[in-house]
Amino acid sequence: MNSPRQHRFSIGRPATFALCEADRRHLRVRDAARTARDDNPCPFGYVTRRIDPERRRCWQWVPQHYEPRYAYPLLVWLHDRGGDPAELLDVMPAISERNYLGLSLPVEDVLRAGSDAAVASLAFRLRRIVLRVRSQLRVHSERVIPLGFGAGGTLALQLLLHRPDWFGGAAALCGTRLADIRLRELRQLGRKRVLLAGTGSATQSPVEEAHRTARLLHAAGLEVTHRAYAAADVPTPRMLRDVDGWVMAGIAARK
Repeated sequence: MNSPRQHRFSIGRPATFALCEADRRHLRVRDAARTARDDNPCPFGYVTRRIDPERRRCWQWVPQHYEPRYAYPLLVWLHDRGGDPAELLDVMPAISERNYLGLSLPVEDVLRAGSDAAVASLAFRLRRIVLRVRSQLRVHSERVIPLGFGAGGTLALQLLLHRPDWFGGAAALCGTRLADIRLRELRQLGRKRVLLAGTGSATQSPVEEAHRTARLLHAAGLEVTHRAYAAADVPTPRMLRDVDGWVMAGIAARK
């Protein structure tokens, strides 16, 4: 087994995980789920190319004591500029080791392009990936939630606004340039849920900007939760615990 990759940040207690850097050593999703369910109660993540139609590397996360009869929410982690999809291995256990399936993929090219076309292309690619994940693991079709930090957080919100029929909500943690979200994207959003976080940092969304964006989205019909945090270069344990609480509150409210 290969050694763990070096991540840009580390949050809390490290998870147990299996890494498969080469396709010939790929750990199949069904085998991973079976291991998590039977012999190994620990959650873990791994690399795969098989779920991406473009055969690019994605990261997946299988929760502790995976239960195939339960339809899990799927959290899609979108990294910040200069980040790495392997951050999923730090993010998921800090949110919850039991409650979610996780997925991440490289988005640096989308962040660099910064165009509507790039967001639309990512949404379509992600849709195809999620359908493949759903063919192997039990995913709740209405609880696919993109989330991210910094520019990744803004991208999560853009994905929801672009295709609200494909996503159950979005969480933007310290998103950048939230004021650039375009009004024409606010259409037919129903009661989708959004978590917005602002900080006192000049390079991230200030609390005031996040609050203005929250009011705008609320006026468009979304259910918006706004949080304020101290400035941070990486998502903090408190932010990620709040993500878990926010998702679980939404599930409880719809039962």
